[in-house]
Amino acid sequence: GLPSKKTIAGMAPLIEHVHATVTRIAQAYLGADAEFDRYIAFRLRSRLDLAEYPAGYYHHDRCGHRLKAYLFLTHVNETTHPLRIALGSHRTLYFKYDDLYSSRFTNSFVEANYQVVSMTGAQGEGFIFDTNAIHKADGAGQLGQGQRDVICFEFNLHNKSARMRELVADLPCGQEGQRV
Repeated sequence: GLPSKKTIAGMAPLIEHVHATVTRIAQAYLGADAEFDRYIAFRLRSRLDLAEYPAGYYHHDRCGHRLKAYLFLTHVNETTHPLRIALGSHRTLYFKYDDLYSSRFTNSFVEANYQVVSMTGAQGEGFIFDTNAIHKADGAGQLGQGQRDVICFEFNLHNKSARMRELVADLPCGQEGQRV
């Protein structure tokens, strides 16, 4: 089934901490007008179906450089759908960004052309990555040994955040979420 996405009550202290710490990292990487845009909490169940969950294919998020900071709410290992990232692919300038399927890549292409790492860690740990990188939620179509629960915090340049708020349809990955 699809991952469930829910707003979490009581997020204010965590949001304040993320804003105070990670925003500086985003500004150093993206530019001085980078801002904390939104967060989303989601669960990937132990079985993912690629027909329902296209983020299980290798892809980029079709919005150029943007940062996502993942905070693990559960332990994430190789059997609980770790995010897999193709190292160095964030530097790619893609031919087009407007079509969902032109942003998808086969496993064989990615694994033959990039070193791929699994983002694993203990509950309470996490990581930050550029969504222009080729990445996927691993284990789609397979029965994992458990679910993956995370809170994802997104950081964009101010003008990009404003434009994405104006768009209603066909937004890139992460279109849902609690705006701040």
